[in-house]
Amino acid sequence: LEDTAFEYGFNSNRLKEILEYWKGTYLPKWDERQKFLNKFTHFKTQIQGLNIHFIHAKPKVDKNTKVFPLLLLHGWPGSIREFYEIIPLLTTPKDNIAFEIIAPSLPGFGFSEAASKKGLGPEKIAVIMRNLMLRVGFDKFYIQCGDWVSFCSLITVIN
Repeated sequence: LEDTAFEYGFNSNRLKEILEYWKGTYLPKWDERQKFLNKFTHFKTQIQGLNIHFIHAKPKVDKNTKVFPLLLLHGWPGSIREFYEIIPLLTTPKDNIAFEIIAPSLPGFGFSEAASKKGLGPEKIAVIMRNLMLRVGFDKFYIQCGDWVSFCSLITVIN
């Protein structure tokens, strides 16, 4: 409908623009984009019955550097792509401090599997994130998150 933006579903005029961008600009540079997207080490593991995708970026440090584990959670409708510029800054030691980054794709986003049943809310996602951190070896860690995922961080910390 004219002048409705996205009030009645995806705007078809905007969709045409996006399709043209993908066909004309993005796909011709696919090799370059693929190299960029694969610059970090990606993993998948099954937690709570879902395949969860994550980046695990470890800093290269000497024995005098303190390394803190940091769980980076993207928001909605985001993805781990949001973190590509900040990961190198966080993993590069400064003042003898660096971060080991675990950046998962939330369930149903990116390369993580979506729930097949109703009820996967912040509380259950928090359990998945906590179990992911335990699986990679951390029972204590820092969390950075945005928008509605901040509920998950509170629940993850409490558990």
